[in-house]
Amino acid sequence: MSATCAVLYAMGSYLTAYTASPWGSGQFRPAVVLPAIFATLFGPIVGGLGAALGTLIADSVKYGQIYVRSLVAAVPGNFVGFYLFGRLMQKRFS
Repeated sequence: MSATCAVLYAMGSYLTAYTASPWGSGQFRPAVVLPAIFATLFGPIVGGLGAALGTLIADSVKYGQIYVRSLVAAVPGNFVGFYLFGRLMQKRFS
């Protein structure tokens, strides 16, 4: 399920990767709802790994190589964020 989440998130993120953020920096990624759904339905590890791998795939495809900035900042941030989100959702939905 983590791989499915990663592929879906990467595809959704890549499709909107060139849409500028309304705040001036970064990207507008409406696909962020996908790891949230996976974290809620299948647990925090699935959502965290799917988000981390998906963002690395999307950024690497966009830049044509393993994107080190994503590996250092976005991958750990996505994993921690969606892992914690999944843990919170486990307490609410069992």
